[in-house]
Amino acid sequence: SSVSGQQITVSQEDTVQGPVVYFGQQVFIRGTINGDVAMMCQQVTIEGTINGNLDLLVQQVTIAESGVVTGDLHAEGVQMLKNDGEIRGEITGDYQLIHRNQQTDSEKD
Repeated sequence: SSVSGQQITVSQEDTVQGPVVYFGQQVFIRGTINGDVAMMCQQVTIEGTINGNLDLLVQQVTIAESGVVTGDLHAEGVQMLKNDGEIRGEITGDYQLIHRNQQTDSEKD
């Protein structure tokens, strides 16, 4: 299924059956998604759980401390990927990774 709108929120008590595609300005995932997820938007915040793979065509991504992605994360043109949560699979694609307590994964001179 696909969901579109300016601001999309999956609230804490919600469980969404994937696969699902989100189109919008801002997406907040506070609940659980069972299945693969693709997102095309400007900003994504994940505070809940995605039980599947995550494909992102997003400018700014924040995975909060409570956020979990059980599968792989594939990023396209992600300018800022802030990961304070847990990504159990591989992170692939084109992104600038920012950890709160660690160095970024991009090259330093």
